[in-house]
Amino acid sequence: MRAIGDAILPDARVEGAEGGGTDRTFDWTLLVAGNSFTKPIVLAGGLTPTNVESTIRAVCAQAVHASSGVDASTGMKDAPAMLDFVRRAKAAT
Repeated sequence: MRAIGDAILPDARVEGAEGGGTDRTFDWTLLVAGNSFTKPIVLAGGLTPTNVESTIRAVCAQAVHASSGVDASTGMKDAPAMLDFVRRAKAAT
């Protein structure tokens, strides 16, 4: 049997919203309790420079995805926030 994907990317579902970038988190403890995933976790959903480091450690995520959590305004990225996000994400490893 062939694998369908190489990683698991859980994200928050927001009724009426298309795609991601909703700035919503989900209950990350669902990933921690009995985590027996055989594939890497790529975490998304409400990640910001403030919470990325602790979240990576709590969930043991191998990668992260940021969208609205590093926006200066809707759809416009904030360079200092992006740099801070990457610095904090790297600090978690």
